[in-house]
Amino acid sequence: MEGYDGSEQRKQKYCEELLGDEKLSQNRFVQNHAGYISLNTLHTRQYFALKIELYDLLTQFHARRIKAATTWL
Repeated sequence: MEGYDGSEQRKQKYCEELLGDEKLSQNRFVQNHAGYISLNTLHTRQYFALKIELYDLLTQFHARRIKAATTWL
């Protein structure tokens, strides 16, 4: 957040919207990760394993965004 050139108001709006979305529903990255784990359990495929890795990373990055937004506010 500190390296972003936007105004303080814009940063605040982004953080509030991000955290608001998080309260409304589970993040799509988390949902997709769980879905691919289920699919891979039923039908083991390299494709599903790669998707699990991808969504694991995306879930971690999303958690970092949530932490940064919470800390920044």
